[in-house]
Amino acid sequence: MEARKAEKSTIQFGSARLTVSRTFCYIVLAFLTVLCLFSFYMLAINATRQHGAIMSGFSWLPGKSFLFNAKNLFEDTNIPTLRALGNSLIVAGSCAALTTYFSAMTAFGLHAYQFRFKQAAFLFIMLVMMVPYQVSTLGFISLVTKMGMIDTYWPLIL
Repeated sequence: MEARKAEKSTIQFGSARLTVSRTFCYIVLAFLTVLCLFSFYMLAINATRQHGAIMSGFSWLPGKSFLFNAKNLFEDTNIPTLRALGNSLIVAGSCAALTTYFSAMTAFGLHAYQFRFKQAAFLFIMLVMMVPYQVSTLGFISLVTKMGMIDTYWPLIL
């Protein structure tokens, strides 16, 4: 009888401990979420304020200059905003489509077919994915320069 009471007490203590641990984790994660999203909130608020108001400090409430700021942005001949957005859409859309297609074909090949170096191929792919993109940037720029493809979309897309 005493053994059952001790076991029940241990289970209740473990359950309470788990609840406290989860609550603490959720509080920390909620704080980190707010911290990460705050910069986007600040960006949106500052887009609605005039330059002088931005320089005077942060405000929690949006200003009344959003349309004025947008008009100035799109009418500025030194910054071709719409052209830049179009270029980004072309490059990002093409990259996303090609990456999705070739990744799906690779995953299908690794899953559906049995071949000698299947595990080695999978490990090689995982290794390549772990290397940061910035490590290969200098070599990429050198290669693109030698191929004469500077100022074209193709190196970015492919």
